[in-house]
Amino acid sequence: LQASDEIDYISLHSMPSNTFFLGGRTDDEVSYAILGQITSWENRYLPALLEACDKVTAKSKRGPINLAMTEWAPVGENLRAVHIENFGSIIYGGTFLNMMIRNAERMPLANTTGFMHGGCLRRAFGISYYDPQYLIIQQYQRFVGATPLACHLTGPGFDVEHAADIGNVEQDIPYIDVVACVPNKASGLSDASLLLAIANKHLRQTLSLQVQLPESIQANRAEVDLLTYPRLDAHVTPADPERFKVAQTQVDIPGGILNLQLPPFSVMWVEL
Repeated sequence: LQASDEIDYISLHSMPSNTFFLGGRTDDEVSYAILGQITSWENRYLPALLEACDKVTAKSKRGPINLAMTEWAPVGENLRAVHIENFGSIIYGGTFLNMMIRNAERMPLANTTGFMHGGCLRRAFGISYYDPQYLIIQQYQRFVGATPLACHLTGPGFDVEHAADIGNVEQDIPYIDVVACVPNKASGLSDASLLLAIANKHLRQTLSLQVQLPESIQANRAEVDLLTYPRLDAHVTPADPERFKVAQTQVDIPGGILNLQLPPFSVMWVEL
């Protein structure tokens, strides 16, 4: 890095294309490659970049160089696979923001689009509407200022044999992505002691998740918000501007074990 003493943040764009280097692949293979790109960033590229930053600042008295994600979204020309304009952006957005929460200490900033790019907001025929990704951002407001907790997750996974343009070949990526947080009391969630955000990346199957709560969490019931839809390629139009809606329900927690059912390519938020 040059002029490291003058750098506070390095701005990054995470916008994998579902078209580049993926010609001839099935729509499912393309979608899994796009979702696998998040794992490549979290486990490979971001740690390597932060290590380089820390190396050049190790002998200086200044603070560390942090990262800012100033654009993120799945793009490309294949509207049948995960894309910013269809419901597939829900599962990408949930997985991506979970990754951001886990790494918030060094990546405290994340804008979904550039200043003048619209921010997933659209207008046509006198009607204002938004891409599905906008719903994801709304749901994650409750996690602002929250403190991530360590989690241990076991379960099935998938392989990425043909990577997206800013991804990598990966093996055994968990279908389920989960983050657990203690909420910031200033967020207005004074009654909540634990927040969960859970993404099911499986494109075909409903998956079960069993959450063993720590002894410090004494809760009999959980408030659950779920964003799901039967078609990944579905998108919002001026004729149906509120096509996707968050379903709210409650789930009992017998014996400190929370059992959840996650539909394919869905995101769930839980408050205890």
